[in-house]
Amino acid sequence: SILALTLTCKKPTPTELFAADIGKALQAAVKEVDSVNPGLDFNNHFKAVSEAVPANNWILLDTLPHQHVEGQKDAAEFWLNKVRVAFRSEGG
Repeated sequence: SILALTLTCKKPTPTELFAADIGKALQAAVKEVDSVNPGLDFNNHFKAVSEAVPANNWILLDTLPHQHVEGQKDAAEFWLNKVRVAFRSEGG
C-alpha cells in the first residue's frame, strides 16, 4: 500500500512521480474525465466526478493532505446533492 511505503521510502520528485505507473494512471484518469461530454442529463454527475478525481493528487502535496482531500470531497458533495434533489423532484 502507498501509505505503508511512506514510512520507508523517500518522497519522489513530481517528475519521478509522474513518470511512475501511479502518476501515469492519475494523468490518464484526469484526461479521461476531461474528455467526457455528459450532456444535460448527466452534467451534475460529471461535475461531481470531475471534482472528486483531483483528490487523488494528495500524494503530490508536501503538507498533510487532509485539507486538499476534504475540499475536493466537499466540492463533489455539492454536485451530488444537486443530483439527489433532481432525482427526488423527478419522482425517483
